[in-house]
Amino acid sequence: MNNKMYRIGFLILLVINVALVVMFVMRPRPPMGQVGIKEEISRELNFTETQKAAFDEMAKAHRESIRALERQEHKLMKSFFGQLSVDSAGNNNDSLLQEIIRLEKEKITVTYTHFEELKALCDEDQRTHFDQVINKIVPLLTNSSDRPMNPGMPPR
Repeated sequence: MNNKMYRIGFLILLVINVALVVMFVMRPRPPMGQVGIKEEISRELNFTETQKAAFDEMAKAHRESIRALERQEHKLMKSFFGQLSVDSAGNNNDSLLQEIIRLEKEKITVTYTHFEELKALCDEDQRTHFDQVINKIVPLLTNSSDRPMNPGMPPR
């Protein structure tokens, strides 16, 4: 009887361990962060150490600009949707919506300028690969399901 209990306990623990290993191995990979994207871009464009340092600074400045715009956009979105819980008289939906649209446009413009600067950082040989790299990045920026740099991940 005692031996049978040990065997049952052993089998239960074995099944639990196998299930945990399968869960860790088969789980979806987290989305590629900015560090991963930067490394991928640097590798595909074959950047020198000087170019990598300049690219890191450019990416840091871009990230800070985007985060500032996203904070502003978050506050506006909160105000915009917060109007649902108050009396509808005197709502300024149009002005809030226009400001949200302006911030979205500014985020797109800042990102476009960032990629123009990235292209200017490339030498002649690297520019031939730049279009391929951009074609891989655009689906990431647009949350497209066609994401070559990160296959198998659902859109955010």
